[in-house]
Amino acid sequence: MGSLSFATTQANTIVEKEPITYRAQDSKVQIEPEELPQKVKESILDNEEVKMLPVSEAFKVTDQQGEVSYEVQFGMEETVIKTYDEEGNELED
Repeated sequence: MGSLSFATTQANTIVEKEPITYRAQDSKVQIEPEELPQKVKESILDNEEVKMLPVSEAFKVTDQQGEVSYEVQFGMEETVIKTYDEEGNELED
């Protein structure tokens, strides 16, 4: 019987790669506007800019440190987006 032989060659090429970094994503869950904390609702009603606008979407956002905030989108055609902490304080982006 014949024998098969495989020749293997190793290339001594070193390829330097840049480190891959991953940014952990925040958890963003859509909620019903009625589910917003009472203090967030009160803050919205006290804000002249948005109190007359309908809430089109609301989200509960939890960051990697466990901090919770609420993103609220107001209006239908032109939207205004505000972010609040659990105490109803408006947060700057």
